[in-house]
Amino acid sequence: MKEKMSFLYVHQSLITVNYMLILEF
Repeated sequence: MKEKMSFLYVHQSLITVNYMLILEF
């Protein structure tokens, strides 16, 4: 269960970073 939670957390972080990068350009 914890592994799945951390995976979702990392996935969400990557999405946020990608979204910010897209806004920069």
